[in-house]
Amino acid sequence: MHRFLKPVGDEVGAERFVVILQSFARHAVPMFVGKIIALAHAVGDVVGVVGRGHFLQTEQFPARLIPVPIREVVRTALIDHRNFACALLDQLRGCRAHSIPMHGYFAQAGVRVLIHNIRYATEAQSMRMEESIRRIEETQSSTTPVRGAILPLTGGGHVAFDEYGDPAGVPVIFCHGWPSSRSMARLAEVAASENGVRLISPDRPGISGSSYQAGRTLRDWPEIVRALTTHLGIERFHLLAISGGAPYAYATAAALPAQVRGLAVVSGAPPLAELEDYSGLLPIHRRLLRLYGRQPALLRVLFHLARPFALLRPPLRLRPWLLRWLQPCDAAVLRERAAFEACFDSARRAWSGSANGVIADAEIFARPWGFEPETIAHPVRMWHGRKDRTFAFHLAEQLSVRLPNCRLRLIDEAGHYSLPIRHMPEILRDLISL
Repeated sequence: MHRFLKPVGDEVGAERFVVILQSFARHAVPMFVGKIIALAHAVGDVVGVVGRGHFLQTEQFPARLIPVPIREVVRTALIDHRNFACALLDQLRGCRAHSIPMHGYFAQAGVRVLIHNIRYATEAQSMRMEESIRRIEETQSSTTPVRGAILPLTGGGHVAFDEYGDPAGVPVIFCHGWPSSRSMARLAEVAASENGVRLISPDRPGISGSSYQAGRTLRDWPEIVRALTTHLGIERFHLLAISGGAPYAYATAAALPAQVRGLAVVSGAPPLAELEDYSGLLPIHRRLLRLYGRQPALLRVLFHLARPFALLRPPLRLRPWLLRWLQPCDAAVLRERAAFEACFDSARRAWSGSANGVIADAEIFARPWGFEPETIAHPVRMWHGRKDRTFAFHLAEQLSVRLPNCRLRLIDEAGHYSLPIRHMPEILRDLISL
């Protein structure tokens, strides 16, 4: 390992290291005494050695590892062992004092943490490791936070929105999916920054940070977009919609033809009320639509009962199990922590506003749109995966022929989630060229 320390030190500008070598044995010192001598002799660094039992049982271990006298000389902690997630920031023991405060001790000591040489036997362990790294990065991050605000509405209530990407870039209004919220736009954050896009993502009424609006319809949404763009001083803009955001993008284009430049619709929902055959939909969507048609009051009760569970963050150990229900192409991209959080955490946030907001969104999808797609003259770029099981690609084909200026791109080996995650740079570049 000493051959690794010098180039790492040169890269991060660190003069000294604290190296933690962890053993699965309860008492690690005898096992690593040789490494201690070799490392100390090679790089002259402070070396701490602990066993797994000590790491898990000692609540204030980092505070003891980084005492005040050496804080000035130790600028980087290099953590090198095979089970870091179990020892530090263990999400499965989130209520235990020995886990959660540890990242705080490192931050208070002004110590930067690097992780190296991590190997895992199972996918669950890998995902737990990623979550641990995320927690450390959040603690030590100096990046600019997401630009967010609350817009009061003239008729009462308010809309929460976030901005991502280039503040001086081409304005694009993001229409999130269902059930989802404004943070879903994180899927496009990097691509927006790299391609000069100012991505503005509002919550719909009753979703996450936006106030609930009783009796709203799809055609109420364009006025909210008008108010938002007026508030931001934006005269013309593009629209980007993913999944359940598609009807809202189409409605905005139909109602604000002079302001909208063009649309990109990715894995978009079709006009569900016009479908005679539900075979192209995900099974759960079929059941929801049938129940809404027969017993809408019962469906609302079920949504209220589901809310406490929908608000829970899925434990890391369950994520591999959740991914087994998806297409392999979707599961592969959602193993990445950032993608998983953008999709599933944004869904969890949707319920934080109210169950009524999620219900209203669902009911809007099940009703007629209130306008004909044929009236939308704007250029539309429709992207759909051939392996999309949420909305089968033949539904996109049927809708595309009804839009006068639409170009449909069917992507092989792409599913409902993998398409926007893997192809977002291309999607945004194409959109802002319209």
